[in-house]
Amino acid sequence: MVDRHKVITVGGGPAGLLTAANIRGPNVVVIEASTRPGWPPHCTGLVSPDTARRFGVTDAITEVYREAVFLDDEFREICRIDGSPLAVRLSRPLLEEALAERVTSLGHRILYGTRVAEVSPSGCVSILGRGTICGERIVLAAGASPRFMRVFRAARCRVIPGFEIRVRLNARVNEDSFYTIHGWRVAPQFFAWLVPLRDGREALIGIGGSHPVERLEELIQRLHRIGVEVSSIESHRGGRIVLGPPAPSPLKGRLVGIGDVLCASKPFTGGGLYAISMLAGPLAKFIEHDDDQLLLETWNRLRSELKAQYILTRAARVFQPLWKLALRAVCSAAARGECRIDYDRHSSLVSCLTPRRGALRVGQEEAAERDSSRGLWFRAG
Repeated sequence: MVDRHKVITVGGGPAGLLTAANIRGPNVVVIEASTRPGWPPHCTGLVSPDTARRFGVTDAITEVYREAVFLDDEFREICRIDGSPLAVRLSRPLLEEALAERVTSLGHRILYGTRVAEVSPSGCVSILGRGTICGERIVLAAGASPRFMRVFRAARCRVIPGFEIRVRLNARVNEDSFYTIHGWRVAPQFFAWLVPLRDGREALIGIGGSHPVERLEELIQRLHRIGVEVSSIESHRGGRIVLGPPAPSPLKGRLVGIGDVLCASKPFTGGGLYAISMLAGPLAKFIEHDDDQLLLETWNRLRSELKAQYILTRAARVFQPLWKLALRAVCSAAARGECRIDYDRHSSLVSCLTPRRGALRVGQEEAAERDSSRGLWFRAG
């Protein structure tokens, strides 16, 4: 029997918890397979300040970064983008613990250590060892689960493996910047990254694409040769990186999706927290008022943005020399104050390219100057 006052959320990560935290009327039951919020940690957690504000958990911000530095696969600087700040890092355990407290304070329940066997479009969820519960709506927020992605016709979604380690460094790197490494020799399907922690004496180093563990080992060896030495590995984690394209709709019968089940992730810099922060509020209003207008309007705008990013990113992987030239032009335009870069809203990069005449020429001149020497992008200390 369907309980018209109950909402069932499958998945207790940021997507499920932020949605539940925005629902005031109906009772919500959150079903989560892990035994505690935020564990095991998943993503790096880099987001724009605007995305962090939408989550509303300032205590989860552990690092602040003023600039992004783009490097090629020879560790030569392509360009850098400044911000004040440009990005922050959200600790997933701290974020999810705070959101879980907000959810339970509203009288909702979270069932940890609970696995879902089946989900029906009619509004029922079969739980392993616990029977079946039914509700007016089921929110699917279970990550990049193929069986749930198929529900929303996201079967064409490209998903690649990723691997990340947390390390201690022998030399201090610039803690104000984070670094991404692009090129066929490093990560032909995605990119690699180095994100400093704890005043630059620790870092997260990761890579996306096929054979990520082997490629990460090669990356560490290459970093060692330029003076960035890893003294110890503190932890490691693997996962799935969602690249797109996004699903046509977040609705299917009594089911509504959010997060990776919709293939809603940034394909250029990676990560689904931005899309989650945009969609959670409208999704909650849809559940409370049974009016899908705001939800569908928000999703259509978000989907258009992510789909355009997906197309441009795939082209950039193929035409890397042209992409580097365009990225240098973007950095030049931003440095001159002609446009503002939003780390999460990739359409802001395109706005830096048009309609400014001469931007590509300036980028090409700067490229020639940088390519004359490798440059030291890290700071020993």
